[in-house]
Amino acid sequence: MHGTITTSRARARTSALVVAAIVAVAFALRATTLARPSIHHPDEIYQYLEAAHRYLFGYGVVPWEYRVGMRSWLLPLLLSGPMALGNLIAPGGTIYLLLPRLAMIAASTTIVGSAWTLGARVSRTHAICAAIVAATWYEFIALAAHPLGETTGLASACAAAALAFGGRQDAKRMAAAGALLALTCVLRFQYGPAVLVLAAFAGGRDRRGRWLPMAAGGAAMLVVSAAVDLAFGAVPFFWLLENVRQNIVLDKAAGFGTSPVTAYIGVLGNMWSWASVPIVIAAYIGGRRFPALFWAAVVHFALHSLIAHKEFRFILLTSGFAIILAAIGTVDLIDRLAARVGRPRRVVLLSVSMIVWIAVSILLGARWERRPLWTARSASLATFTDLRRDPALCGIGLIGVPISEFGGYTVLHRQIPIYMIDRRYPRQRQAAAAFAPAYDSIIVTSMRAGDVPAGFTRAGCRSTAGEYIGNYTNPQDAGSISAICLYRRPGRCDARTQRQATPLEVNRVLADLGM
Repeated sequence: MHGTITTSRARARTSALVVAAIVAVAFALRATTLARPSIHHPDEIYQYLEAAHRYLFGYGVVPWEYRVGMRSWLLPLLLSGPMALGNLIAPGGTIYLLLPRLAMIAASTTIVGSAWTLGARVSRTHAICAAIVAATWYEFIALAAHPLGETTGLASACAAAALAFGGRQDAKRMAAAGALLALTCVLRFQYGPAVLVLAAFAGGRDRRGRWLPMAAGGAAMLVVSAAVDLAFGAVPFFWLLENVRQNIVLDKAAGFGTSPVTAYIGVLGNMWSWASVPIVIAAYIGGRRFPALFWAAVVHFALHSLIAHKEFRFILLTSGFAIILAAIGTVDLIDRLAARVGRPRRVVLLSVSMIVWIAVSILLGARWERRPLWTARSASLATFTDLRRDPALCGIGLIGVPISEFGGYTVLHRQIPIYMIDRRYPRQRQAAAAFAPAYDSIIVTSMRAGDVPAGFTRAGCRSTAGEYIGNYTNPQDAGSISAICLYRRPGRCDARTQRQATPLEVNRVLADLGM
């Protein structure tokens, strides 16, 4: 008896060391993306980081979603913690930007732990292989540092699934699973139908043992969310109702582009390419072990296919669940093959399968059409970073370039006016010249360099090759902007002209345009 307990403890310690090592590798791989900062989608800045910046420092760009009250403040509030800590550690430095990204990476690595827990319900081998795939799959790595509802929602959904289906279903685990499922809905309410599928499988017919603890945990999380709403002067969950009104009733989302019902099939085909069929087959096999995850992924994919406005990130829950299930299904396939060729060859087959998974991840992630996942808007980010470092900066003019392509005040981190000479000014060259004394810096695309007024000289241009700008349905769809250029002039900004240019101030322009 004592020997059995000792052996069990030794196996548990070994498992803990193995999963810790895989998580450490996952964190390191994700951290490499910070070497070249990028913006996968403007929402990560203007819906979340910029809101956190406004909350902490009192200024920032206010997009239309916050003006109409259709965003929860929960995620910005969570991001404000590491942002405030970074500013405390190094006031005026860049750690305030780094720490929220590192926090997001840490959240992403929990997917690795969740994959391990789910796999461990089958066997230790399933756990190791699922964790390795989750640690090294390029989609998880590329999106890890980006604060979006989709990425954070995926992490919380995976954690909830691990608690609900990865071991014993006692009251504490079910309550925690319920809290995480509710958190998933708050972070990304569009994950709601998938969450209902997970909850239905997790609760089953056990009302007292599963449903009640799960409901209690979910209710507690919703109370926290409601408290955050109240703290920011909003009616609890008004943001949810307004989101539905704006995007479903008023069809606001369709204004950002529409795609046919079958578009997401092409999106997954683009992301997984020649590996699509093997991944789907392996995910189906893995889904037999975890039907809750399989059907949650299917329901999420099907419902989002019916929504006209489509973006790759919207089906991240489907692709994320599919990859974890495919990793588990791979081990099942290897076990079937090993039963035919001999069990001694199982270790070799499993090792080869993991090498293949990692190789496929590298090959898919390194393709040219995948480059935007790693570099999107890095040129515009670097340009704003350069301006932040200039102590003499007094005003910025954007000519024909939307603020959405830049890092906002989150990156600029200085309360300096930003002016947008946008499409309302058909003669942008004349408008730029008329208000030139209001700013000493101009950002313009290389194609619009002729609109820069006299007195400004080019300080430099950065290529946007491979960066997608303006179309978010397919991440390989690169924009036509060839370079982001910065022009500077000597001297200070004229206060009188700045007052006259108030209608061009970024928040005024966004409000006038309904953006």
